[in-house]
Amino acid sequence: MSGHKVREVVFDLFRSFGMTTIFGNPGSTELPMFRDFPADFRYVLGLQEMVAIGMADGYAQSTRNAGLVNLHSATGVGHALGSIFTAYKNQTPLVVTAGQQARSILPFEPFLFAERAPEFPRPYVKWSCEPARAEDVPAAIARAYYTAMQPPRGPTFVSIPVDDWDRICEPLTPRRLSTSIRGDAELLRKVAEALSTAARPSFVVGASVARDDAWGEMIALAEKHRARVWASPNSGRNSFPENHPLFAGFLAADREKIVASLRDHDLILVLGAPVFTYHVEGFGPHIPDGASLFQLVDDPSAAAWAAVGLAVVTSLKSGIRELLEGPDPRPRAVPPERAPSPPLAGPAFTDKYLMQQVAALRPKGSIIVEEAPSSRAAMHDYLPIVDRDGFYTCASGGLGHGLPAAIGVALARPTREDYRAFGRRLQHVRHPRAVVSGATGARHYLCDRQERALRGASGIRPALRAAAHDRHQPSRYRLLRIGERPGRQSNLRQPPRRARRRAVQRLRHHRGADIGGGGRRLRADV
Repeated sequence: MSGHKVREVVFDLFRSFGMTTIFGNPGSTELPMFRDFPADFRYVLGLQEMVAIGMADGYAQSTRNAGLVNLHSATGVGHALGSIFTAYKNQTPLVVTAGQQARSILPFEPFLFAERAPEFPRPYVKWSCEPARAEDVPAAIARAYYTAMQPPRGPTFVSIPVDDWDRICEPLTPRRLSTSIRGDAELLRKVAEALSTAARPSFVVGASVARDDAWGEMIALAEKHRARVWASPNSGRNSFPENHPLFAGFLAADREKIVASLRDHDLILVLGAPVFTYHVEGFGPHIPDGASLFQLVDDPSAAAWAAVGLAVVTSLKSGIRELLEGPDPRPRAVPPERAPSPPLAGPAFTDKYLMQQVAALRPKGSIIVEEAPSSRAAMHDYLPIVDRDGFYTCASGGLGHGLPAAIGVALARPTREDYRAFGRRLQHVRHPRAVVSGATGARHYLCDRQERALRGASGIRPALRAAAHDRHQPSRYRLLRIGERPGRQSNLRQPPRRARRRAVQRLRHHRGADIGGGGRRLRADV
């Protein structure tokens, strides 16, 4: 047998898969993984496991490659389950690893062991295992990556005993696997023919269009057929420019309302979305009487449970391209444009007004990561998303995803502006009441104690971390922005105080409000 350690072979696989950023929150059963940590890798340390998964989710969606996460045994996986569920619903490819106690003491149920570890994250991972031998760990990692990247993409899980990393194993050569699905050619021709003869076609677009980078193809198909384009209910990504003349609006997650919105169309083509996502109980037909429905989707399960229509399981980019090669449509009038929302002048500080101001003031090309479900209608009306890959939210409906996902999206962006604490190009719209976090002012709190554990075991210097306190920082912990170096910042308690004073002064000037909440009007000379 060769002299390669499991750790060396696994990190070679990570490197070949392009997974050189690791998100995590480690414990004692994970630290041997990071011994002799390679210089070309970076570790992003999260204070809690849900945050680690959320950052990896945003990072993987932005890079379109599987994110790599390391969690701490059963407790860490348990903390992360809510975010794993969100990644599963987002169809985000992740390879999640977790530590396990040493194999020799597993029969005695030792401290920090995980019982039936592969079953714990199911059913919200596509595949999971705990290898039977240390020598099988590299093959399990490779299978986890290949499975995560197959459509529909999603998280996978591997439990790795603590003593496996220093065992000897054979090297494993990475393989190439296809990551797209070619749809049935005959069925796609049938869809193209029906689309060309329809009098009033309508499209419903979902997140898989964005995931498959079919933005340009989607616009071309809509313009070729002069079809109105609706966003599917609760879509987690933007798949069509919301300022385009053919954009019709957003379908509600309600059966009767969907039928009412689509009633003027004789053909409905659903692209990259279920048929349909409902949030409330409904009755009656799923589509208007006399209309026909066709679906292109990369998830065989979604095709199977659809209540109506002809479904083609295909990658969206290739499927839409085949429809573009279909026959030219019959002559059609240009459908009416969506009526714009009336401008708001204030002074009431409503969620609609806030969204309007964000839309007016945010930099061109900025990205919205949203977690404001109660204000989503206001966002639809006053904060149009007009750029490719310009919007991310969680498809699960669970809160807590937005801010860590925004950090992950920012880390995936190669420019300096995007990297600096989200930079100037990324905004996080947060629940409740659509509070907007100015990205350049965000700070991310990480624990110096965890960093010392990592550095003591492996010499890692996390890319996003807390540094040891210095003479300018009386607190036990020192806080850094993304990418900032220690020793370059004064006491961090001061900027928030100054910012608060400035905010109070502005409010006093504009509104005469009592910031203290006592209901008194402020004197003009205060």
